[in-house]
Amino acid sequence: MATFAIGSLVSGTSVTNTITLTAPAAGSIAALASVSAATSDPVPGDNTATSTIDVNLLTDVATTLIAPSTASAGQVVTLTVNTINNGPVPATNVVQTVTIPAGLDPQMVTSTGGGTYAPASG
Repeated sequence: MATFAIGSLVSGTSVTNTITLTAPAAGSIAALASVSAATSDPVPGDNTATSTIDVNLLTDVATTLIAPSTASAGQVVTLTVNTINNGPVPATNVVQTVTIPAGLDPQMVTSTGGGTYAPASG
């Protein structure tokens, strides 16, 4: 909670205070502000205000895989995997994993995104 002691407030004037916070994990949070005064207030219904903040996921990595639906025996088959971060902040330690179908031999692997190919067994 933050409290700002304003003191006197002349009719028709306003005071603005700013609070900078770090959003928690994804979800929806509600902020509440209220004001009170020692003098009588004939309209107490406007003494509180709320605001809902929808906190987005920090990252949202998504992957697509493009492969031909058919191939002839002996034909070179190309699998293309694309990963995108749809989130508002950078994703770290991102690893793309592609399971190579049985019977296919990875003859040539290229990376246009700066990744490093690491052959795996299994």
